[in-house]
Amino acid sequence: MLRPAIAPHEYLVGDAEVAVHVEWGVDGRTVQSLVRVLGVRGEVRLEGRRAVWRRTGRHDSDTASGLDPGRYVLEVGGGSRLPERVPFCQVVSRASVPAGVRVHSLARFRLDEDGCMAVPVFTPSPGPYVEVMKGRHEDTGAPVDLAFDHDGAPLDLAAARERAVRAYLARYGILQPALHARMARAGATDRHDVAIWLRVDDAPAPGEKDPARRAATSPSAHGERAARCAAARDRYLAALRSAARRTAVGDPDAPVVYDRLNAEGILLLTSDASVAAVFLREHDDVHTDWQALRWPYPTICAAAGSSCTGEAGNAGNAIDPLVAERVSHKGRNTLRAGPAVAATAALVQRIEPTLSCWPEGCRAILLAAAGRDVTGPTWWADVVPDVGAQDGSGAPNAAEAARIARHRQGRGNAGTQRGWDVGTVRRADFGTDRLATFRYRVRVPKGSPLGPWQVTVALAWNSEVTALDLAGLRLPLASTLTLDLDLLVHNSAGDLVGYSGSWDNSYEVAEFSGLPGETYDIIIRRWSGDHESWYGIAWTVTSGLLASPSPID
Repeated sequence: MLRPAIAPHEYLVGDAEVAVHVEWGVDGRTVQSLVRVLGVRGEVRLEGRRAVWRRTGRHDSDTASGLDPGRYVLEVGGGSRLPERVPFCQVVSRASVPAGVRVHSLARFRLDEDGCMAVPVFTPSPGPYVEVMKGRHEDTGAPVDLAFDHDGAPLDLAAARERAVRAYLARYGILQPALHARMARAGATDRHDVAIWLRVDDAPAPGEKDPARRAATSPSAHGERAARCAAARDRYLAALRSAARRTAVGDPDAPVVYDRLNAEGILLLTSDASVAAVFLREHDDVHTDWQALRWPYPTICAAAGSSCTGEAGNAGNAIDPLVAERVSHKGRNTLRAGPAVAATAALVQRIEPTLSCWPEGCRAILLAAAGRDVTGPTWWADVVPDVGAQDGSGAPNAAEAARIARHRQGRGNAGTQRGWDVGTVRRADFGTDRLATFRYRVRVPKGSPLGPWQVTVALAWNSEVTALDLAGLRLPLASTLTLDLDLLVHNSAGDLVGYSGSWDNSYEVAEFSGLPGETYDIIIRRWSGDHESWYGIAWTVTSGLLASPSPID
């Protein structure tokens, strides 16, 4: 019997090999016929109870496998049994990964005065950049954080972030970079429509939303926060009127004042202690994140137009017409998809009114139900080459979203083909291994001729609209990801079969082919951060032969 020695979606770094465990004696010819990397010619070398695959023919790669950087699929088995397919990534890196550590996530980005910008993983890029990895020790299961510079030297990531923050503050202060750039291009007397965010303690309390029912009235804490926001707006507007500035107006809900100012007026705001940040009004993406976290907790479906901006590594990437109808995160969808996504969100809220106050649950259901991914087989596969933010998780599927919405589940459920849940994740929900102490379970239909079965699990949570302190530095107000959650899916034997673990998203989507009759454990991992957050989770099992199989639950 042969068993893959690499985990699904594992990154092969350095001298890591494409290997297979040989659990009972087989000859080399048999192993050669049962182990292959799809689409690549290679040979298998038998080393005791281990078989190692390596690319053959002429190539320039100096990796242990002979593979060029990219995504691949290892296929093991065949003949009388269905082959097992394991997707993995080959990367070229100067970093030295400790022995016994499997790398499940890898990202590269530049940290400088312009903030954080993603660097491609599969194509050569000049330094300097930071390379970060999420690993797991194969013997103990302990999580391993790794960070290196572009030369492969170990890096103190916290110190690198602090240096970048200091450089960012020195250049921009509390001004949005887009506003800073427009001011640099404009004349001194040109005026700009700006959104002035005021410093107000209005953070929502995680316990104020009830996951069991739709809230008919606003929580008492909301009224107190609204009063503080209104008081701050009124004080600021009163001060402007006394200075004979009458163009400013206050936002009806948020602690924001809108004004039309020239460069001199904007620069004066940078020394005002009551101001948390200044944005171009038309590019104030913080406002929608702020709204989603406050009563009545709307699910906001905004059309993003014809280009993707604001995502690390995707600024300026035009959306191809083929991917113009895709579901993206936080309800930010392409122009054609916006109405369809909004209608689907309204549909699931009608089926289950609790979701009206849980945009996290709506997002998870929409992401799990979406299909027909254009640029790659799965959302997670797209994330690696920085494509994921262009086509989201696929096209909206209202019928499948409705099916999921009808099957509310709870922590520790017995296993269902479809399901969803919402709630709050707290620090006490996670063990020392960073894994949640609770599980959700998804079940693949047994004995059905409608396979192969595609399992999709989606998790969504929130970023925080706040002005954080880092190493004594007061950062400008921003929508900040203060909690990094990952999705892991294990089979009944405890093997990892599905995974999604990005760094810069408030959602994860794990997808894999399920086995008939198998029940899988869905596990949330808290990789970093100890903040509480509302979350939504959803899953579905759909047939590869029928686009919309009938529910079995």
